Amino acid sequence: MLNIIVLEDDAASAALVTRIFSSHGHAVRATGRIDEAWRMLREESADLLVLDTDLGGEWGWDMLERVRRSVVFRELPVIVYSATWKREIVRRYMLLGVQGLLVKPYTPARLMEEAARAAESTWREPFFDFPTLPAAGGADATRREALQALAHDEPLILDLVARLANNCGDIALQARVSVVAERARAAGFSLLAEIASKVAQAAIELKMDRLPPLQQDMEFALGLLRRLLSSTPSASPERTVPAIQPPAQPSAGAPVRSHAA
Repeated sequence: MLNIIVLEDDAASAALVTRIFSSHGHAVRATGRIDEAWRMLREESADLLVLDTDLGGEWGWDMLERVRRSVVFRELPVIVYSATWKREIVRRYMLLGVQGLLVKPYTPARLMEEAARAAESTWREPFFDFPTLPAAGGADATRREALQALAHDEPLILDLVARLANNCGDIALQARVSVVAERARAAGFSLLAEIASKVAQAAIELKMDRLPPLQQDMEFALGLLRRLLSSTPSASPERTVPAIQPPAQPSAGAPVRSHAA
């Protein structure tokens, strides 16, 4: 079963698409507004996004641009349907990246083909460096403990990013976000490591406009970790690594190790 979001402002069309997917066992949520579709995606995620092009004042590609800018959802399977296709519109969608372009009227069989392709997608695989969560007390228990510590620090991390969004030039805050990236990388949480690194880089470059979407990605990533830990036994986060602090400065004459970015 797939979790599918349908962005369609025409009630009859939305009901038809919903009925087709639901009749094949998929869970479908439909809305006619981009902001609502984005909220659904961030709060509950999805396996497939289905877009109409003309949304009565909004456009499907606006939603797709938002999705592709996200570190989290940039590889999410998306299909777009429309009554007519113009060359420039097709090109816009193809440049942004879509799984399929459908022309109305579409058949249930065609939608099921796209659902089957989405079911085979591996877009979530880069989120973690491990296929399954390390077991408590197992050979890789240290990694699990590091993940639990990150989950424990979720409020601190989100507060840190919020503060940085209001003061990009604060070097101490930049350093602390970099520490979050290092901790996430060591724990095998690649998604969080990449987001934190991008937050630090945006702050260093004083690109304040980049921070709000990255902050949303950070919230999703930490929520994903929380759900992952809570779905397994012995998932109560216990502090096993230091709190978020800037890296210690080397003493005079001490060798400085360089790390790849």
